[in-house]
Amino acid sequence: KTNLTFEPVLFEGSELGIKVHRGAYEAAQALYERFLPMVQEHVDKDPTAKVCFTGHSIGGAMAVLLMLMFRHRGVLLPQQIAPVYTFGAPALFCDGALGCCSACSIGPDGSEACTLGGSLLSRLGLRDDAIRSIMMARDIVPRAFSCDYSLLAEILRGWGPNWKDHTCLTGGATGEGRRQLYVHIGRMFVLQPSTVLKFVTEPNPHLPLLPQQAEVYELMPRPTLASAMAAARYRAAQGLRSLNELNDAAGGIGSSDVETQAGLGPALSLIALGRPARHIEEVLAAIMDGPHPLDSLGDPGAYGPAGSISRYHNPDNYTLALGRLLAERRDGAASRLSGGAGFVVPKKASQHRPFFPPPSPSASVDGGDSAEAATVAQQ
Repeated sequence: KTNLTFEPVLFEGSELGIKVHRGAYEAAQALYERFLPMVQEHVDKDPTAKVCFTGHSIGGAMAVLLMLMFRHRGVLLPQQIAPVYTFGAPALFCDGALGCCSACSIGPDGSEACTLGGSLLSRLGLRDDAIRSIMMARDIVPRAFSCDYSLLAEILRGWGPNWKDHTCLTGGATGEGRRQLYVHIGRMFVLQPSTVLKFVTEPNPHLPLLPQQAEVYELMPRPTLASAMAAARYRAAQGLRSLNELNDAAGGIGSSDVETQAGLGPALSLIALGRPARHIEEVLAAIMDGPHPLDSLGDPGAYGPAGSISRYHNPDNYTLALGRLLAERRDGAASRLSGGAGFVVPKKASQHRPFFPPPSPSASVDGGDSAEAATVAQQ
């Protein structure tokens, strides 16, 4: 019932002016009363206590909705809410959730101004990282409601009054935007699993938009300087690699000749990855449509336990993929800190249990001020 009743309804009344997936919202309302005594008891015991919601698939949707409901109804203050983590959760919101809705005004220069006061999270006093959604690269569920619905938009709008004025289907405030059912809010992360894992059977399981390696990639609206520089280096390396391949295919002629024949000019970074995205919505659109969920649903081999739909949405496989990445980061950090030997806690190492196998007699990382901290979280 939760999945079948997916028409848009108002979230928490007309005050917010936000529309939400009906089935998920009704399920969250049923859970709210069950969670309310536990949440109140937890925060009443300690004024510094925080509440954290998390979940996979529809459980992730419940985590997002419950957190927002507890905040909107005044049960939780912003400082009492720990970030929500979801895994493979569907998109849920439209009409103002991102700050652009049917109530927005369009200026002469094309800029949009939301008369409702900005995004749903900001209006509730929350940062955009209050919700952190992790999706497996080929998981169909996070893309099911946020992929391109241009071909079906007019058919869906004829299903009833709730759909007719659903601005996600009409292209937003301008009528020229992307047509989809719902959008994700908060921060988005894409998990690309290691190809050594047994559930990854495709020869190239990673998204073409991202580096072809296992990692968790955050989609940032405003990349940091370090991230932008790293991206530029990667694009240049990919461009050079593609240029060398073109050179080999052309029989070893000079690189400048290859550029001229291919019409590439100096923009080597555009060979492999195309131009940089103009904004995060463009990146999300490419990820949500590649591959398009309808393509996956139309593949008979995608069904069943061995099909791609199950393999990339299975919560156990999310655990395996994240666990593998953490293990690789741990091993890499240990190798860098100890020059290949095992890593122990600096200062009084004999009082601590080693995180990794003990170092060889010839290696020492104990004591001294030269021990450096390792940053293993890749931005």
